[in-house]
Amino acid sequence: MLPPSPSLTPPPMEPPTEEPHEEENAPTVTTPVTALLPADTQATKTYNKELKMTCFKLVKKPGRDFRTLFDQLNTVQGSYESRLRVVREVVQEAGRFKRHSLVKLLTQFLDSMVTSEKGGAATATAAAVTRPSVRVNGHSR
Repeated sequence: MLPPSPSLTPPPMEPPTEEPHEEENAPTVTTPVTALLPADTQATKTYNKELKMTCFKLVKKPGRDFRTLFDQLNTVQGSYESRLRVVREVVQEAGRFKRHSLVKLLTQFLDSMVTSEKGGAATATAAAVTRPSVRVNGHSR
């Protein structure tokens, strides 16, 4: 019988070790390194999921007043990657409904998020180079 695929089994967690503290004789418990990495909590994930559904509804509404959408997007919680993922999914939803002006505004919002997180003007120029505007029949998209 073959062993299970390594991609399907989680990596084994090391049990906490007890090491005596030098100042006190009380044992201290150390946690594995993987537990120290920042991770989104379940509450954050559910909040972002509900927020994403609300933003999807706002994308589908007619009109050009997107202030409420951007107010909602400013409240995304979690790590940097999870916030970017939520905004990218809203951009895809806007593209799906052919809201080209909203897609343009959302990509600018996304670029500003990236620039503010990285803290450099070089990131903004790199984003401008990698996303050239497409001209179709005299209209830029």
